[in-house]
Amino acid sequence: MEEVSNYYLAYLLEKYSGNRLKAAQALGISERNVYRLIKKYGLHAQRQHL
Repeated sequence: MEEVSNYYLAYLLEKYSGNRLKAAQALGISERNVYRLIKKYGLHAQRQHL
């Protein structure tokens, strides 16, 4: 289950261009919890610049 969470979080971060708040809202958790999960899974949340 944890692996699924890792991939889904990575998917949401890509979908929302690294916007942790939008990913958090999609998951129904706080932005702080998304930040913790990013660190736990070693993901990178980078915003794309236009």
